[in-house]
Amino acid sequence: MNAFPLLKLARPAVPFMDVVRGTVPFVGLSTLGVLLLLAGQIAFVANLAGLLRAFLAPICQTFCAECCGGVPVAKAEVKS
Repeated sequence: MNAFPLLKLARPAVPFMDVVRGTVPFVGLSTLGVLLLLAGQIAFVANLAGLLRAFLAPICQTFCAECCGGVPVAKAEVKS
């Protein structure tokens, strides 16, 4: 018996659905790999957005202070 399911296509005695069932694990692993890559890209974009926000926030506040006369900053109220 061959280890490669697609080599069974060369033998006409093997039913086609048996060959298809033999390829299912490989398709599943391929899908899992694509999903892991997608999750990594989403994490990268989220990290990049946080980095850009932290870097650009002081620049934008300075620009708005010079251009518009200031930006109201929400301060946390302390309850006593």
